[in-house]
Amino acid sequence: MSVIPTLSTPRLILRPFMIADAPRVRELAGDHRVASTTAVIPHPYPEGTAEAWIALHAPAAIEGKEFVFAITHNTALIGAIGVVSNQDLTVGSLGYWLGVPYWNNGFASEAAHAVIDFAFGMGHYACLVSNYFSINPASGRIMQKLGMSYQHTTNRHFPLRRQSFDVLHYTLTREQWLAQRAQT
Repeated sequence: MSVIPTLSTPRLILRPFMIADAPRVRELAGDHRVASTTAVIPHPYPEGTAEAWIALHAPAAIEGKEFVFAITHNTALIGAIGVVSNQDLTVGSLGYWLGVPYWNNGFASEAAHAVIDFAFGMGHYACLVSNYFSINPASGRIMQKLGMSYQHTTNRHFPLRRQSFDVLHYTLTREQWLAQRAQT
């Protein structure tokens, strides 16, 4: 049994990654259009990187530090979403990516709602944060749909990308999440 639960939405199953998912991760995340919207996905995507990344998930979840889910639609892996905790486990950082064929279908928002409910449902997060490169405004629209609040913009250099980007930072507090749930 995995320490990472399986979550369901009307169209998606969010489940733990399996090593067998590695070729599909390499295919989807290795697309330059996906990698270029993140700070951490390399391009080109080296052989063995997906396997090493997947192997980290269970130990991190056992420690309560990170929960990463495979986003699946009709059993096909279409992306990833997760929450990484800060040192004292009170703030979680929400991150996600989808394969290009699955962009603009509402899948990221749907998956993120489920992961936010999971993260706040655990009870130890006071706040979730997320950010995006200004060159990826679609990600900002997702954060707005989630009810996250814009906080500020920074300009940061990303060695993996060999350039600097404006990064927009968003937050969602536990109180905001509870108020949203009370309205639905």
